[in-house]
Amino acid sequence: MAITFKDVAKLAGVSTQTVSRVINGSPSVTDATRESVNQAIKALGYIPNKNAQILSRNQSNVIGIISLDFSLHGVALTTNGIRKTAKKVGYATAFSISESINFESVKQSIHELLSQKVDGIVINIPLDAKTAELIQSQYPNTPIIFIEASPDAQVNMIYNENHQGALLAAEHLIAQNRKRFLLITGDAASTASKIRLEAWINCLKQAEVHIVKIFQGDWKTPSGYLSIKQAIASKIDFDAILCANDQMALGALCALNESGFSVPKKISIMGFDDTQDSIFFTPPLSTIKQNFEGIGHASVLQLIKLIEEKIQFKEWIQHPQNTTNGLSESLKSKKSNTSNFIKESIAVELIVRESSINPKTTERSASKEQLIDQIKQLHNIVMNLPE
Repeated sequence: MAITFKDVAKLAGVSTQTVSRVINGSPSVTDATRESVNQAIKALGYIPNKNAQILSRNQSNVIGIISLDFSLHGVALTTNGIRKTAKKVGYATAFSISESINFESVKQSIHELLSQKVDGIVINIPLDAKTAELIQSQYPNTPIIFIEASPDAQVNMIYNENHQGALLAAEHLIAQNRKRFLLITGDAASTASKIRLEAWINCLKQAEVHIVKIFQGDWKTPSGYLSIKQAIASKIDFDAILCANDQMALGALCALNESGFSVPKKISIMGFDDTQDSIFFTPPLSTIKQNFEGIGHASVLQLIKLIEEKIQFKEWIQHPQNTTNGLSESLKSKKSNTSNFIKESIAVELIVRESSINPKTTERSASKEQLIDQIKQLHNIVMNLPE
């Protein structure tokens, strides 16, 4: 007589759902429970039939990822974090590129992934609250985690502390005694860009320093370059630049260098991201460090929780007698309270390098320590390079 899930569950003293989670490598199982189930599998000689699991539970063990152009540094790192974590917990990944930040484009990508029978979807696009909520409402039976959606959206999301990061950047340049600020934003439709811009403006107004110009960028290096070229051609007087990402800051640095402006002696500049290359810019770029792979990692773990809750709820409805303790109270609460959404933020960090330090400020006394920190950062990068 063939050994079944029920036999393993009975011997281990757990539910059939728990046995399934252990076999699928789910992270939401305690070490003790995992060990108990594995011992029962070994004792009974049970051999999991993956094809049967997929057919019987309509589960593919594939996570869908919707993202923008991979040429954007943050997008690529976050997606890589999703892929690596998914692989560790036994899920494959399927990709779809959204051409723009709007509902119709994301909808097309969702349909593309659902046609591949994915179990859930991570949307790695900074959508506004209205668009994110519309997507959530139109696909209520699909587990979805949003990355960098508007924090006030009523959806499941993981996001960086964009507001805090923008404040740290602006406050740092204010501390350098800079008075005339030029701002370069990201894509106009990006929620992350809007949050950073709003935080910059509020902080600079409170400090009573002047915003001389706001340029609309697109996250890419040429937009930073062209913004500064236009500012110089228009004879705009500025001594500080806040860029919404490092790639645009690179373009801005290039334009300043071509035009003979000294950084940081005359102009201080800040990026946002802390890309791996930013320490090698000329001069090394001060920036806000984001944990892109950490966001990807967290999004997968939260999505798997949603996938497993969907499976548990479906199995409880169809076969309530097969569960040990019935449907958990927390899951019952979730099913009856749609406002109980996942909201997880990832901390950011101010990274001070040469590009922002005004030699005339009192912070000059700390330059030695900052140089030591910069050397340590460079050392860590070199030590981690592949042989």
